[in-house]
Order: sequence, then structure tokens, then C-alpha cells
Amino acid sequence: MGKATITELANMITGQSVTKLHNLGFQFDLTPPAIFTGENMEVSDTGVEALIVPMEIPQGKIEINVAIRERS
Repeated sequence: MGKATITELANMITGQSVTKLHNLGFQFDLTPPAIFTGENMEVSDTGVEALIVPMEIPQGKIEINVAIRERS
């Protein structure tokens, strides 16, 4: 239930952000947010830079990664 709630919150934040940026003239192809859990995780290098926002919550540490790349 917790993961589903966090995923839905991420969808809402992403949707609002994309809507506001679209109103400023930006165009997006949106990929839905994903949740990964585990210790010492590593995601393969996609060549895309990401903004990483570390957070500590009562349940532990989380990182929010935001990546944007130009359409090819």
C-alpha cells in the first residue's frame, strides 16, 4: 500500500510539472515514474544526467532522481 501511495504521489507531481512546463512552450514525451528498492542499487549508465534529491523520512533514506533528455 505504501509503494502504491508513493507512486501515485510521484504521478501527480510529474503531471503537474509537465502541465506547467507545457504551458510555457515545452513539449514532452513522459515516462511514468518508477520505484526501485534495495541496498547498494546501481542503474546502468544511460548517458543522461539526473538531478538527485536525497531525503530522510521516518522510514529511512530515499533518493528522488529526475532526468530530462532532448528528443532525438
